[in-house]
Amino acid sequence: MRSRAKSHFACVMATLLFAIPDMSASQEESDNRLSRLKPHMDIQKPSDDGPFPVMVMVTGCSGFHNERFQPSYDRTGNRFVEMGYVVIRVDYLRSHGLENSCVGDQNPTGEVVPAEEIAADVLATVEYAASIPNVRSEKIYAIGWSLGGRGILEAFSRIEPHNTEPISAAITYFPGCVGLTSWSVDIPVLMLLAEHDNISPPSFCRELVAKLVDTDSVELHQYPDAHHCFTTPELPTVTEARTETTCAYSPDADKASWQQILEFLDDH
Repeated sequence: MRSRAKSHFACVMATLLFAIPDMSASQEESDNRLSRLKPHMDIQKPSDDGPFPVMVMVTGCSGFHNERFQPSYDRTGNRFVEMGYVVIRVDYLRSHGLENSCVGDQNPTGEVVPAEEIAADVLATVEYAASIPNVRSEKIYAIGWSLGGRGILEAFSRIEPHNTEPISAAITYFPGCVGLTSWSVDIPVLMLLAEHDNISPPSFCRELVAKLVDTDSVELHQYPDAHHCFTTPELPTVTEARTETTCAYSPDADKASWQQILEFLDDH
């Protein structure tokens, strides 16, 4: 009887051990991801003493260093620093050995970073941000453009419903919403969409928001006569609808959206 009891105990223990998640493997994966990201992170800090909130910036598919878009990213990052934020850029492109993750002629290799990978990079960066000395870990925000915005929304579905602390709130400019899964975490989101966007059509984002359990957590603004990339003054200004895919600047949408961001951050 003693040998049978001992055998049963061993089986139970083996079952329990098998059921326990391998946290060390998960942590190792997180550490490896962060070690790949950190050489490509650009971290800007205000000049005063803090403690500071954090703004995590997630690039669109063309990257932070694209000659057309870099000035716009730099201006936005500097604005947040002047407002008292530590700014961290998530360069998921260079950390994956790429310069471009767009689809089309501008990316002849065709290699892209999947949204799932971007989501994991965002969460790893947010976790790292909370460990930086003299930051407010309860005030970590994320802002993403296009594919970067999609990566942020993809990250929401990876956060446990009871654990919304990593990201205080998120801002997404013209994110790609087609095919995205709705999420259950209660994280405030500001979506800034373009009426004439034929790269990331806003209708998919509206449909996605309608599926959420808590639709009140999303504040959605759609700007008339605006196209994808409407925050980039280095692009031509186009207001009419077009049949071909169009990236264009809209002074009105750019100004209005920044005001919406300021009001959103004041509330959250």
